[in-house]
Amino acid sequence: MTVLSFLALLSACGGGGGEADGDWFVSDYEVEDDGDAWPPLDGDEIGDGDGLPDGDIQPDGDPPVDGDVLPDGDVLPDGDDQPDGDETTDGDDATDGDEPTDGDEIADGDEAADGDIEIPTTDFLVHLYTGWAQPYLMYNAEGGVTGQWTAFPGVALDRGRAADWWSATVSIPEGYPLDFLFTDGAGTEQTADWHYPFGCTGYGCYFSTTMAELFVRDGMIYEEMPPDAPDGDVDVEDVPPTQYTAHFYSVWEQPYLYYNSAGGASDGWTSFPGLPFDWEEGSWWERTVGVEAGLPLFFLPNNGQGDGLPPETIWHYPYGCQSFGCSFSTTLTEFWLLDGVLYDEQPADPDGDTDADPDPDPEPEIDEGPPPEVVFIVHFYSGWTHPYLHYSNAAGAPFSWTDYPGVAMTSEGAQWWRKAVAIPEGYELVFLFNDGAATPALADWHYPHGCNAAAPCNFSTAEQEVWVKDGVIYEGLPVDGDLDVDPDPEPELEPDPEPELEPDPEPELEPEQDPEQVSFTVHFFSGWSHPYLYYSRDGDQGGPWSPFPGALMIAEGGDWFEATVSLDEGANFVFLLNDGNGAPETASWHYPYGCSASNPCNFLTNDPEVWVKDGDLYNDRPTSYSIRTVYFRSGWAQTYLYYAMNGDAGGAWTAFPGEVMANIGGGWWMKQVQMESGLPLIFLFTDGQGTEQTADWGHPFGCPTCNFESDLETLWVKDGVIYDTLPIDPLTTYTVHFFSGWETPYLYLALEGDADGPWTAFPGVPMDMEDAPSLDPQWFVTTVDLPEGAPLIFLFNDGGDPADWHHPFGCTTCNFETEESETWVKDGVLYESGPPAR
Repeated sequence: MTVLSFLALLSACGGGGGEADGDWFVSDYEVEDDGDAWPPLDGDEIGDGDGLPDGDIQPDGDPPVDGDVLPDGDVLPDGDDQPDGDETTDGDDATDGDEPTDGDEIADGDEAADGDIEIPTTDFLVHLYTGWAQPYLMYNAEGGVTGQWTAFPGVALDRGRAADWWSATVSIPEGYPLDFLFTDGAGTEQTADWHYPFGCTGYGCYFSTTMAELFVRDGMIYEEMPPDAPDGDVDVEDVPPTQYTAHFYSVWEQPYLYYNSAGGASDGWTSFPGLPFDWEEGSWWERTVGVEAGLPLFFLPNNGQGDGLPPETIWHYPYGCQSFGCSFSTTLTEFWLLDGVLYDEQPADPDGDTDADPDPDPEPEIDEGPPPEVVFIVHFYSGWTHPYLHYSNAAGAPFSWTDYPGVAMTSEGAQWWRKAVAIPEGYELVFLFNDGAATPALADWHYPHGCNAAAPCNFSTAEQEVWVKDGVIYEGLPVDGDLDVDPDPEPELEPDPEPELEPDPEPELEPEQDPEQVSFTVHFFSGWSHPYLYYSRDGDQGGPWSPFPGALMIAEGGDWFEATVSLDEGANFVFLLNDGNGAPETASWHYPYGCSASNPCNFLTNDPEVWVKDGDLYNDRPTSYSIRTVYFRSGWAQTYLYYAMNGDAGGAWTAFPGEVMANIGGGWWMKQVQMESGLPLIFLFTDGQGTEQTADWGHPFGCPTCNFESDLETLWVKDGVIYDTLPIDPLTTYTVHFFSGWETPYLYLALEGDADGPWTAFPGVPMDMEDAPSLDPQWFVTTVDLPEGAPLIFLFNDGGDPADWHHPFGCTTCNFETEESETWVKDGVLYESGPPAR
């Protein structure tokens, strides 16, 4: 095994056998007495049963072990984890699963005592039907648009009582839906098998629910455990259809329900536009339809205009999906649809139209109620994929803004978006728009005309419904500029010339095609060497299409390609992209986001120029970002990365001392930053002490006035030199044989031959079964490389949770150590001359 192949296992926390300055702590609640300094130093690990006496400080980065007692008044610094099940006393901070006493600050899932602060959470019980050997649940553990998902593969599900059913209970902050996916956990995120929602098989698809307990089978969510598939034929005529009642919130004059009466079959969809909704009250509409018994309802609402294609037809898509081919699916027999989200009970009405209380008189008499609110409806013209409305939701200044990025807006079609919000009565609505990028600094913001990021200002209005386009607020839908100016001259100018000019030139111009043609230009971001634009020649989804593979796209640079084609004026532009490989059946195709070869759909636009990247359409060239990972070898107590944020040494830099780097052990520090792709990373290092003039700085070797600069996504800096891999001296190869009854043992080792330095990420390097006929089948082997002269310090484990560890005989806190190139380990004993006799 090469150095590069196992360096990827480097743990962000490091750690090893638990030594402190080369010596081990004793157990049975004794304090170390082997001559090492007390309190312990950074990097020391408190072993099982060791006591940390009153008033001692546990150093940064040292994790105590299960069973340790942290007495009154001890400080557990930032980054140290108090393990599950350990008892803390008054005034100490506890983490998940610990039982604190009065006055302790606790986190999610802990049992609080009097006076403690507890973060409210919601529990979700998830059941999955699968034939996988071990399924896992990956979910958004923080909730919300920017919440952090669990690390791959997620939480292991437990086998249920029913065959092939598995279950897991998870908690997330109160008020958020549970967003989740399932995987078999095999290999990596790229090689694992995933269980997606029905009809969605690509990156970006995931389940989302507010049900406290749910059952998932074949990509569908059920409120109760669904029955097994029937073993024999079922007489469908004897089973009544399942009735679904849909409630839809819409400002359309007459919405329609376009649905599938056969539960997803290709020939089960109604003819366009579907069945009309019946008005309920306010902006709520209702429709009941029947679907074949036991099958889910697939549907899409629309405005009933045109022939099913934009811009005349406006479709109401699921939240996060704005391309043709997405549809809603549900097994809820009654549901409410608002802003692309399904609810199992009526949600709060954003416009305040629905009066759910038949007897509202008692409510105004409650003095403790919230102040009256006013609803503002904001329409925004934008080519962004998912715009957000960021607004002040409190009375007056200082403004209390919504959490970034704000509230998602709903598509109205033709690049118009809409959102209704409520704020206290008597105040103007103060707001901005953004594209919902990962952070506010990376987001694209839409300011009022004349303002920008360098000179920002906010929109503000007292009108309860406004339209915003190109930084200007309108009180009505703007059409080609100012509505008060354009309509007047047009009636005066058009009547005079039209009767005289139209009859004469039309017969002469009909044979010429140029005036009746319109050009469409597509820019495509792709790693293909020769992409092609395959398009419908008359703007019809059904064709006729251009001959395969279509128009060859010309390289623009930076993985961007371009092609321009002409169609009849007024036609929609319907297209796909491919790599031109062989025939349509063998070529690779690029579909809109959310679609695939098994669930195909086409790109469709009326814009004369568009950019396509990762399945999304843009009206301007999108900016892409990449993660840069920087490692730095330093003896400083704390290290900071100080860098130019826009890739320009003369531009804006991070505030001094920069962004703090994480200590990963062995003198190495690590930091990841997000920058625009294609820009260099220009940077320095500092210890952060004092001011810019008094701090210690890390410059390139031999140049105390120079900056580091690199285009590498991952780089290591040691002694002022940049490396594209971990800088290591010549290597020593070690071969380790291990006798074990475990199914797959793992070799857990110190990467630099130092027990206090970085170790492999748990569980370590998997070992292979020996193929030598002369050896017992319980022998396993693996080979690793270390820096030349470094000893091999290691342990074995079974990879379980919790893991079973194999230590040297008679010492459950010791590591194995050798400098021999080949060793054998059996029953805790290390052999260097060959395998022991049977």
